[in-house]
Formats: sequence, structure tokens, C-alpha cells
Amino acid sequence: MNFSFNQLSINIFKSLEKLGFTEPTEIQSKAIPILLEKETDLVGQAQTGTGKTGAFCLPLLEKLDFSKSGVQAVILSPTRELANQINQELIKFGTNTPIKTATVYGGVGYKEQINNIPNCENSITNNKNIKTLAEQIKSIDNLEIDSVGSNSQVIKDTGDAKDLDKKHNISQISGSHGIGHVRLATESIVDVTHSHPFWAYPFPDITVVHNGQLTNYRSLKRLYESKGHKFQTHNDSELIAVYLADKLTNHLSLEEALNQSLVDLDGSYTYLVSTKDGLGFAKEKWSFKPLVLMERKDIIALASEEIALRQVFPEEIDRLEPQENEVMTWKI
Repeated sequence: MNFSFNQLSINIFKSLEKLGFTEPTEIQSKAIPILLEKETDLVGQAQTGTGKTGAFCLPLLEKLDFSKSGVQAVILSPTRELANQINQELIKFGTNTPIKTATVYGGVGYKEQINNIPNCENSITNNKNIKTLAEQIKSIDNLEIDSVGSNSQVIKDTGDAKDLDKKHNISQISGSHGIGHVRLATESIVDVTHSHPFWAYPFPDITVVHNGQLTNYRSLKRLYESKGHKFQTHNDSELIAVYLADKLTNHLSLEEALNQSLVDLDGSYTYLVSTKDGLGFAKEKWSFKPLVLMERKDIIALASEEIALRQVFPEEIDRLEPQENEVMTWKI
């Protein structure tokens, strides 16, 4: 199959000419015509430095409709370095086009990266676009979404807490508030997907950690599925996140939603919820699952056991033990 760069649009051809690319490489000659001709899956394999990035970026640029807004393409890479490299190449190839790009990756705070996205013309600006993008990503086999939103960074994994800190640099992440949980699942298998925290697909910035068991989990799950909500796991903790997201999108305050959950959720449970600008907990009427609270002017800390707080605050602290049917919220 004979292919040359002059078969591309004039703006892309001029960019390539300016970069000094006159002839396509072997992988580009084979891949680009196929990707331009039809919608299809394509697997290409070639050595480093043979133009694989151009092989998929050039037809991608050709297929973008710059008259439309919204995210039109998502490129996934296995490493941060490769993500940045692909982004730089894409910008070079699209010098004479109005393309806007942004890279997002783990291991650093979200705010710095999210601040770049509003500069992207094809940015996610509302919940509808977030849901559309999430659906597109979830349609890819063996790919899962940990969370969506602009403020919450969700890290899910299995293993020892210290090992996970080394792996994900959790102790180096900065922010205004955070929640975490280490426990064995009671309603699901033990794997990354079913690890805490849980979020409500596809609602942004609502995450939950939960200790306990919901006895009406299955009936409530059927109810929310009938309303159109989608579940990603078989864990009862995810139901709490979906429940709260449903209440919050129906204009209840966080405190109102937590109080209503004490009526609607059956079982023994204590859970924490984090939103874009809030934090809260709810403890059911039996008060079976422990919770310890320490609050000062500059910090709020909660844990299942006092010994956990002592690991962080070795000095003498005033602590509270929330009682049955208790709810508290904080505006961050």
C-alpha cells in the first residue's frame, strides 16, 4: 500500500514538512491508510524510534472535527514519561491546527493538572461530558476508571499500607482533605477494583470509605439500577456512594443526605464521605462500628480506633467517640 504525507490535509502536511519529515516510516505507511479508511481496531508493533507515535497521532489529527467542542480523543500510555512525549509530538504534528491537549497522570497532585484542562478547548466542562467520556473509556476492554472529577484523587490497590505508600507516594500527596481505608471485603472479592475508597459512577468528586455491612444492599442496588445508575462492583460500600450521589444531585445538602441514609440504609455501619468541598460521617443506630474523632482549629482527624490517631498525634489529644445515629459534616 503506497502512502505519502501529501495525502494528509494541507495543515498537517505543512507541519510535517517544517519538522523535516518527508517520507513515512514503514509502520506509518502500513498503519495510517488503514486508520484513515475505516473505524477499526489496529495493533502495530515496531522498534523504538521508528515512528509509532506518528502512526496513530497523524490519523487521529485527520479525524478530529475542530468545529465541535468536547473531548474527541483519549490516548492512554503506560508511563508518565511516555504520556508527556506523546503530547509533545501531537502538539508538533498539529502546529497548524487548533488542537488543544492536556496530560493527566498519577503520582502528583490533581490541582496542577486540572488547572491545565480549562485551557484545553476540548475540555470536560460538565457532568454530561464527564459521563460521555467515562462511557467511552469504559468501553475499552480491560480498562477501568478509578474516579472522575476535578478535586478527588482516588488510589486503589491491595497490600500492606507501607508498601502502597512506597508504590504510590501517598504520603507526598498534598490537599485539603482525604479519606482512606484498609480492610478485607465482606460483600465481594479482594482485588484492586473492590478496594476502598469507592466512588459513584459517573458523579465527580464523591468518594466513600465504609466499615460494616448493609443488609438491604441487594434490594437498594436493584432500586438504583432501575433508576439508571450503574455499578462497577459487587461491594455494598459502592452503594453508599451511589446513594449519596443520588441525594446530592437532587439538591439535598451533605448533612441532609447523611441523615436520610440513617433511615434508608439497614445494617451495622459507619462510613466517611468526601466531596469536592466537604467531609462527613454517619454512624447507624446500633453503633456497632467504632469511630474516634479529634477536632482542633487547624485539623480534623477520624479513625476506627484511638491507636491510629496516636500514631499521627503522639501528644495528648481531646478525642470524641460519636454515638448511635450521629452525623457530622465539615465545609472544607
